[in-house]
Amino acid sequence: MWTWCPNVQYPGSVKPLSSLYPGDAYVDWTCLDGYNWGTDPARPGRWMSFDEVFRETYGLVSTWIAPSKPMMIGEMGSTEHGGSKAEWIWDALAVQVPLRYPAVRAVVWFNKAWDGVGWPIESSEAARAAFAGAISSPVYVSR
Repeated sequence: MWTWCPNVQYPGSVKPLSSLYPGDAYVDWTCLDGYNWGTDPARPGRWMSFDEVFRETYGLVSTWIAPSKPMMIGEMGSTEHGGSKAEWIWDALAVQVPLRYPAVRAVVWFNKAWDGVGWPIESSEAARAAFAGAISSPVYVSR
């Protein structure tokens, strides 16, 4: 099995993204990597919801580039800086993925402190509890 997994589009990313797609004959699954960097000092920016991070590129891939392919979120994460990481996790896993991202069949959390950012789910008890609660949904348990 082969998965094509670009980063979500951002200012300065390769465009058009379709120029990187090798074609349906070579791809079994599509995939996206994306992060909410928030206002983390490692890369100051603004707080972004899961939907703000993924919506545009998800639409492009699932509608135009590879509409017949299942998708996974290969890497996702959120910082604690600039908003509520627990709310971000809950919204992503309990609301957005199940209700607005039907092509997504798998999700991977980037659970490592990297590039000066505390990406792990366990960065706070609230974040850990939100993750545990969201993935206990039948949406995930039944799969």
